[in-house]
Amino acid sequence: MSEDGGVVVFGGPSLPARPTGEWSELLEAVKLRPPARRGDFLTVLPERPAVLVLLDGYFFRVPSVSHKEILYALEEGVRIVGAASMGALRAAEMAPFGMEPAGEIARRYRTGEIEGDDEVALLHDERPPHRSLTTALIEVRIALEERRSESGDRDPESEAGFLEALGALPFWERTRGTLREVGSRLLGDRTTEDLLDRLEERSVKEADARVALRRALEPGASDSRRRPAPVFTGYLEGFLEESLRVPVRGPGPEVSLGDAWRLARLLHPEAATFVAAESRRLGRAAVAREIGVSVSPEERGALASKLEETHRQEFGRPLLPATEYRREAEVLGLSARFEEVFRWRERSASVLACDPEEVPGELDSLRPISQDLIPPGWITRAFSFTPGARPAAEAASTARELRRAFRALRGPVAEAELRSLIGELWETPAGEIREESRRRGLAPTGGREEPSLEAARLVIVAERLPRPLNRYPKWREELLESSLDRCEPAMAIAIA
Repeated sequence: MSEDGGVVVFGGPSLPARPTGEWSELLEAVKLRPPARRGDFLTVLPERPAVLVLLDGYFFRVPSVSHKEILYALEEGVRIVGAASMGALRAAEMAPFGMEPAGEIARRYRTGEIEGDDEVALLHDERPPHRSLTTALIEVRIALEERRSESGDRDPESEAGFLEALGALPFWERTRGTLREVGSRLLGDRTTEDLLDRLEERSVKEADARVALRRALEPGASDSRRRPAPVFTGYLEGFLEESLRVPVRGPGPEVSLGDAWRLARLLHPEAATFVAAESRRLGRAAVAREIGVSVSPEERGALASKLEETHRQEFGRPLLPATEYRREAEVLGLSARFEEVFRWRERSASVLACDPEEVPGELDSLRPISQDLIPPGWITRAFSFTPGARPAAEAASTARELRRAFRALRGPVAEAELRSLIGELWETPAGEIREESRRRGLAPTGGREEPSLEAARLVIVAERLPRPLNRYPKWREELLESSLDRCEPAMAIAIA
């Protein structure tokens, strides 16, 4: 594990609004983040956390933390503890792969005593401390059980009817007022008021959250936990580039690595050349792997460290999870090794399944691998090691700042205006824009807006302003003056 380490906790309504005593000590020992949404695990991985604790997470109108990103984090060697709310649900599902369930709610999900997602669902304030506005069904269920155990007062039929009535309501309607109204009708006033008092005094989610934080902070616990077997999580790479953040120097908003690369492909004249060169590199690496060429773990590790160091020097911290540095090191190492061992035209022909006379003598002339066959995000990852990455991120940030300020005034931008801007920037007739988009790696992919339109939508306010209002022109000029030739720490390692 990196020296960065630390425990990162995604929490909100499951945590006490006014922590005191042990709670203050626990929260001072961790890095607290808001409830998690999809991509947040990927966003935090470049910080090299030792432990991730998932307590609360968004869902319903916001995509929730996915199982694949949890697998990805586990493969990174990060210990993950889940409890209380979304964390309990995901931990019960992901325990076979190495996620650690903690607390009573997670236990009940694992044993099948509860099954529905809505057992833990509630409505809460968007702002810290994310105060609960409704009551989770599991809290009511356990409060009833405790009351029955302590008092011996039991009416199974009324209790079952009460829980059934609450379960039939949407989670956002399970307010204190609704609990009192339904309870008074089905349980009686005295039992209902006793139940409401119990819910006010004690939270099962909060108790489980305390268990999870204690466990996460146990000295040496991460060394004793079982690690999962490797699971292929490659599909995440297209989503990964949208989750990874690039730090910026100015006051503008942080941007994703995907935004920076889209903007560079829209503006930089070398974008198509870079895409072709990286496609060719990936093709060489694929051929090298096909014929049994490999890069030793020691070589790959040394190269990955150099790649990470280039980001630390340029951005002050790693941009990528450790897995991505290793993958990039593998590609660079195989590509370099290919040039040394793959020199015979006949051998090229046999691997590429073509006539020897059709194989060019120069390796640089090998046809680039089709963009449709390149894993999403691999060329984006390569772009992050070019001198253009920094100004592209800064330009994207300042463009987003202007777009945010002007969106309310302008309203939506028509697609025709976006395409007009693209044609002007590329000095390309409308009929040739689709082909130029393909050359720049901005061809449409399933289910999303065309990347070229996304990029144009990001910068159109900044590009159309009659005079500059922030530093966008400076960063745009610096981007255009930068090179998209890769910084090559790979060459510092002799591939024997």
